Amino acid sequence: MISLLLNLFSNFAIITSFLGVGLGLFDFIADKFSFPDDPKGRFISACITFLPPGIASFFFPNGFITAIGFAGLVVIFGFYIAPFFMIKKVRSTMPEGIYKVSGGNSLLLFFLLSSLLVGAVKF
Repeated sequence: MISLLLNLFSNFAIITSFLGVGLGLFDFIADKFSFPDDPKGRFISACITFLPPGIASFFFPNGFITAIGFAGLVVIFGFYIAPFFMIKKVRSTMPEGIYKVSGGNSLLLFFLLSSLLVGAVKF
């Protein structure tokens, strides 16, 4: 029963993320290529938006899960590694910075090493 519920949950998570991104991409493609807002233009936008990932999902059923895993590496860079270097730069240019966080450089180093560890585990 738990396995069924976890499978159902993961399927709904995939469907909702796929549709959410797809709808945003649908509008972007329609605007970018200036497709008209009529049934034919919307059909062309829908084909460009949903056909390539639909075909990829058919041939690689677990590809979405793999892609989400690699997208997590981008999150590691954007939320942990890049801010580490930004904080180091601000601290080097303004030693008496505007803000103070307890932990100092050791806390920064901990965040950098832990994010690198998570990235290494992914690979």
